[in-house]
Amino acid sequence: MNEQEKLDEKEYQEKLKELRNTREKKLNKVAQKFQDFFSKQGYNLIGFCNFLLENTFIFETRQEAEKAYQEFEKDKQEIFGWWYGKVDFANVRLHFESKYEEIVVNWFNPPVSPHSDKVLKE
Repeated sequence: MNEQEKLDEKEYQEKLKELRNTREKKLNKVAQKFQDFFSKQGYNLIGFCNFLLENTFIFETRQEAEKAYQEFEKDKQEIFGWWYGKVDFANVRLHFESKYEEIVVNWFNPPVSPHSDKVLKE
C-alpha cells in the first residue's frame, strides 16, 4: 500500500467513525423517545435497536412484547416493528450475529447489559 492509499484509507476510516457516531446519537434519541412513550403507557421497554431496517422493541418478557404488539401495531396501527421479549431477542441476535454483523442495542434500566443477554434461556 503506497502513502496515498494509506491516507485515503485513514480518511475513509475517520469518516466512517464519524458517520457511526452520528447514527448512534440519532438512534439514542429515537430510543429514548420510544422508552418514554412506552413507559407512559405502562410498558417496560428494556431495549431498542434498528434490526433489518425495522424498529425493534425489546421487553422483559415475551408476554409483554406480545401485548404491546397487539395494542400498538395490530389494534391501533400506530407503531410498527419487531417485538421481542429479552430471551427471544437474545436468541435471534445470537443467530444473526453469528452469520452477519453485530446488532447495536440501546439498553435501558441496568442491570441488562449488551453482552449478558446473548446467553439467556427461557
